[in-house]
Amino acid sequence: MSWRVVHIVESLQPSAGSIAICVEGLLRALREAGVDSEAIDAAGGLDEAIRNANLLHVHGWGYELAGRAARTARKFGKPYVLSPLGSLTPGPHNRKGLGDKLRLFFGERSLVRGAAALAALNTEDDRRLRAANVHPNIRLLPYGLFFDGCGSGGGAKIADSAAATSARTLLLLGPIDPVYGCVALLKAFAELGSDADGWNVVLAGCDAGNWRKMLEAAVQRKGGEDRVRFADSKTPDEQRDWLSRASLLVAPSLHVRPAVSIMQAIAADVPAIASTFSAPPGLENVLRVCGPSRAELREELRAAMTLTDEQRRGTTSSVLTAAKASLDWSILAPKYAQLYSEIA
Repeated sequence: MSWRVVHIVESLQPSAGSIAICVEGLLRALREAGVDSEAIDAAGGLDEAIRNANLLHVHGWGYELAGRAARTARKFGKPYVLSPLGSLTPGPHNRKGLGDKLRLFFGERSLVRGAAALAALNTEDDRRLRAANVHPNIRLLPYGLFFDGCGSGGGAKIADSAAATSARTLLLLGPIDPVYGCVALLKAFAELGSDADGWNVVLAGCDAGNWRKMLEAAVQRKGGEDRVRFADSKTPDEQRDWLSRASLLVAPSLHVRPAVSIMQAIAADVPAIASTFSAPPGLENVLRVCGPSRAELREELRAAMTLTDEQRRGTTSSVLTAAKASLDWSILAPKYAQLYSEIA
């Protein structure tokens, strides 16, 4: 039997933190495993694509195309998997107003429950979804990378005058949005005092709303513009460039988010810190992980930043080994294919 899977994503632009970076690898791995796959981020040709598919995989939830695709799949009797990417995970940063609750109950709830399976990103996502009884069939199905093809990093490339100094770089690679932890990171960094001497912060990613402008103004008011930099990172090449200058990457998400930048850092041999909401499953015992709060982030930063460069990088090879064993697409893609075969 010839299998065909249509993947729905909000955007195929591979900007920093975007799931598109991972989905590209997933499509390649599935094709190598004999599962024909395509990704769609626009409504044009959607109906025909779904009609000719065996099943649908919706990545993310809450954007217009996701709901439309689920409704179309139901119309054609096609099963679908939903990876909500944190949008259905209960938490303090995901509270819904009355209007959202009514819409979820009368409209989206049936589409969510109509999925053949829900895919959780990590152990925290899985735990919260199960506790909230969001769906009867929840699978822990994280995203991955082809780790051997992600390029090098870890301070090997110097591209500007700021990087040419002796200062070390603390990098956040993802959207400039408080839910990704950028505000918590800046506050925690300021609270480190002398332990942050010799370090700069780079927030490299797209602007969510108007947060970049507001944060830049706040940094300037506090006189920190010489130590905090904001930058775009719209392509994998730009992301590899920033990783090549990073001494430490941090993914301090305050709500469930894909571990894209963490996996990129691991592939680039860059030490990393993840919050429990962004830590990839299977790496909790080898990766530096902190709770999703400013205080816990501050102390984890202090512990990592006060090490020598050699000490900080001492565990990166073991983290990479663990990531290849559990998160490489050569390992993960067959698990996706197995789920697809169960529900189709």
